[in-house]
Amino acid sequence: MIIKRYIIAIYALLIPITSNSAADQTNENDIKEIRAKAESGDAESRCIMGNKYYRGIEVIQDPSQAMSWYRKAADQGYPMAQYNIGEAYLSGNGLHKDSAEGVKWIKMSSDQGYAPAEYVLGVCYAKGIAVERNDQLSIELYRKAADQGYELALTTLSLAYLKGKGVKQDLNEAINLLHKAADLGSPVGLYGLSGLYHQGIGVKKDEIEAFTWAMKSAEKGFPAAQFYVGYAYDKGIGVEKNTIEAVRWYEKATEQGYIQAEVNLAIMYEEGEGLSKDNSKAFEWYLKAAKRGDVESQYKVALAYLKALGVAEDKIEGMAWMYTLASNGYKKDICQKFENALGKASIDKSKARAKEIQTTIN
Repeated sequence: MIIKRYIIAIYALLIPITSNSAADQTNENDIKEIRAKAESGDAESRCIMGNKYYRGIEVIQDPSQAMSWYRKAADQGYPMAQYNIGEAYLSGNGLHKDSAEGVKWIKMSSDQGYAPAEYVLGVCYAKGIAVERNDQLSIELYRKAADQGYELALTTLSLAYLKGKGVKQDLNEAINLLHKAADLGSPVGLYGLSGLYHQGIGVKKDEIEAFTWAMKSAEKGFPAAQFYVGYAYDKGIGVEKNTIEAVRWYEKATEQGYIQAEVNLAIMYEEGEGLSKDNSKAFEWYLKAAKRGDVESQYKVALAYLKALGVAEDKIEGMAWMYTLASNGYKKDICQKFENALGKASIDKSKARAKEIQTTIN
């Protein structure tokens, strides 16, 4: 396994279209008191009421009510409410998706210096979402948000310096920004530092240091870091090999849908790597990964059904998984080989079942 691609892949998570931080504002005060303040015209309370309806906290979730409260606060110039409306339009959560309208509201909030809005507007310029793509302006907006200590902006700006995109490549600045994010407790920043030490980018390669930073991120619940920690324990990279700990951290990552952790657990049980060989458990993990779209796992599931490996033999189900693979141009030759051993009735059933499977794959 090439671990490098899983370290680099983390940067794909640094630039989501929207950020949920603004919608996280809630208040534990009695809702009657908050509602009374909101109805009397307090902008902050109106935004809080919007958050409660948006997330279903102490009230029945109602996006339309949420937007009504957000709009009242936004009309008073409250930047968080403006941001939340913009985010809703950009994501289509609570409103019909309208990127142009979303950017309009995000810009209102950004113009008031609201860091999450500056960051998201930067993303819009970086990706050309309802605006003309402009890397320079994107960087300027990231920097404004980063100067306020906004974690996503710090890590995204770090990536820009690391890759030299929109700015002159500067590994020292990239590392400095990651440290700032890490000092704020950002799991992405912590994991980013782990990746640099693992690969020796801008720093001396140091697997022990890489593991240390990854563990800090993993303990904050970051799934990619949990996978790395599991892998490190699994292979003894930067830490003493420990199968029990490897399984524990892999399982933590799987709880958040990290496919590669599911695959690694399946391999461990299939091959008896540090664990008692158990085809049944291997099948269970391969099936989970297969349902999430991992093609190698789908192939393993197909073979398991066809050859009774950890599950009762079921030629029709096995071929259904083979057809699922073949529909994406994968393992067509092997699919043909197994198909030749089936009769027409079984083939028809398998193809029908494959269509059902394809509708359930995430």
